[in-house]
Amino acid sequence: MKPHVQTWCLRSLSVLCLATAPLCLAGCGGEPPAATFDVTALLAHYEQQRQRHDPYAYSEVDLGEFTVAWRERITAPDPATPDDASATAPDPAAGDDQVAMRPQPTCLIIRFHLYGVVADDRLEELSRLLETHGERVRSNIREAVQGSDLTQLNDPALGWLKSELIQSINQSLQTPILRNAVFGEFALDRG
Repeated sequence: MKPHVQTWCLRSLSVLCLATAPLCLAGCGGEPPAATFDVTALLAHYEQQRQRHDPYAYSEVDLGEFTVAWRERITAPDPATPDDASATAPDPAAGDDQVAMRPQPTCLIIRFHLYGVVADDRLEELSRLLETHGERVRSNIREAVQGSDLTQLNDPALGWLKSELIQSINQSLQTPILRNAVFGEFALDRG
């Protein structure tokens, strides 16, 4: 065999050995990896989601009527900037009736009747929790409504507000017992 052919064969063989060595060391063809999730927990979660809208497995619980004063949050203007200063400071040359006024925030009175959707097998637990945590729940409901903005309150489905109420109530009760929130009545009046 010619020397250059022999060198080429040795180089090719060494490259082939170096390329296959990691595959051999990695354990190709070994045992398959174990499952990384609990099948029973996954099936229980699926069943719970499937039953979420089942009217026979859930009941509506009256959480009460609420009247909440809501005020639009307006950020205070920076007096250091000239544009904001002219809008908030009175003009010394203007008369008393021409004083520049800052826009007044919107004030609303929000009245609503709230119901919670709870699994039938947890009704007694909810009743017991509401006896011990009732005022905390009512306070958190008021805070959730006051924390919303006008676009969220004008949403016809009130989706954001419902999700905030569910989260707030479940957090107050320290258990995810409430599945959904339903408004019996919802009215916005200027305050």
